[in-house]
Amino acid sequence: MWILRAYLIVNKMLKKDGQNHFAAVWPTPQCQTGSGSSWCVDLLRQSGMAVVATALLLSVGARAQQPGFEIALRDGRVLYAELVLGEGEDWRITDAQGNVTKLKTSAVLSLHAGKVEPSRLPAAFLAGGEVVRGLLVGGDAGGDVLELQSPVLGRTALRVDRLLGLSLSGGDLGEFLLPDGSDEVLFQKVKLGFDRLTGTVHQFGEQGIRFQPDGQLEPRWFPVREVAALRFRAPEVAKFDATAELLTRAGDRLRVQWRGFRNGTLCVLLEDGRELLLNMSDLGCLQMLTGVTYVSALEPSEVSEAGPDSEVLLPWRRDQAVSGGALAVFGRAFGRGLGVHSRSRLVFVVPNGVDQFWTRVAFDDCALALPVRGAVVARVLVGDRVVFTAKDLRAGQPAYSTGLIPVRPAETISLEVDFGTGRDLGDRIDWLSPVFLTAGARH
Repeated sequence: MWILRAYLIVNKMLKKDGQNHFAAVWPTPQCQTGSGSSWCVDLLRQSGMAVVATALLLSVGARAQQPGFEIALRDGRVLYAELVLGEGEDWRITDAQGNVTKLKTSAVLSLHAGKVEPSRLPAAFLAGGEVVRGLLVGGDAGGDVLELQSPVLGRTALRVDRLLGLSLSGGDLGEFLLPDGSDEVLFQKVKLGFDRLTGTVHQFGEQGIRFQPDGQLEPRWFPVREVAALRFRAPEVAKFDATAELLTRAGDRLRVQWRGFRNGTLCVLLEDGRELLLNMSDLGCLQMLTGVTYVSALEPSEVSEAGPDSEVLLPWRRDQAVSGGALAVFGRAFGRGLGVHSRSRLVFVVPNGVDQFWTRVAFDDCALALPVRGAVVARVLVGDRVVFTAKDLRAGQPAYSTGLIPVRPAETISLEVDFGTGRDLGDRIDWLSPVFLTAGARH
């Protein structure tokens, strides 16, 4: 009965007046500088069931009460929706109460949907950070193209001269290093690890990879089951006028041209000239690229990282959580951002042509799987001036927004995460979609 009582109390809080009061439990102000009691906290205390109710909120409410989509706008607002539809450049966003907001694509910065769960299918890594995952199913006779059968993208042709590498296990390419002086290397599986074979790729196909090792007179087919990875040196960057970046639920990451909504799907143009109609259920995140500069595309002018007792074990990452997975907060994927661990300080110079900065900060979902719960203080500085502080930021809380911060070219923006209570245990933090905007790009 006491469990039922706690559930009813929490349910009453979340559904009072037919509204979502989840934000009353964990507010998300524009600039959080402290914390205070709210009516829901008092209710929990009065019920005598604070521990149980809080646990229920963390384990059930956070997932059940969050709408299916999150839309970040260029003016610094964030909308939550149960349904996102549209036609062409017109967006129609319906929230949990049935309220409808109409937008144009020009007002949207990003659309966030489900969590990214990369498959263990082979992964093709392209220059510029793009990734396509799928079975190797073909290629042209000249060895200029390979084809992957992707669960989301379908049969996708990739130019070989764009390839940084191919991981047949679906993992990253970190351990597969190119020896000095070698341009193409096949990593053949052996009982313990792999052998590196330098040589030349001749063709891709259902049989696997046709490869000629140095010193051999003829190429031969290496079945996929015998290959760990393939690496190329100095691939070409895409000559493709992308207007958006797509992150699928299966972990594909591609620069695309946004074409708008079509028959309830997202329509984008791929580099190979194929139009893709993407179901919302297959979407991780769609980030618009026009008129913005994402911080993760810039080189920091200063990096400072430290643990309390030892060297840094989890250094910062671009467009990934610090643990290496996709950025995720409250079950939603984020395509652009910075994954860090406390203590960290990343400094970036404000580029030319921009006048506003915006980001959000939160614990990555991967921190929820840890046996400890961290706490941090997050700050944003313009020059030496603190313009945003989030105190006592903890795992399971929604992201805190900085609001639009005025900046000028050549100033510096510093993103700082400091130890909270509990030292640095479990402090896996995401700076979500940190971006510089121009005045014209916010409307």
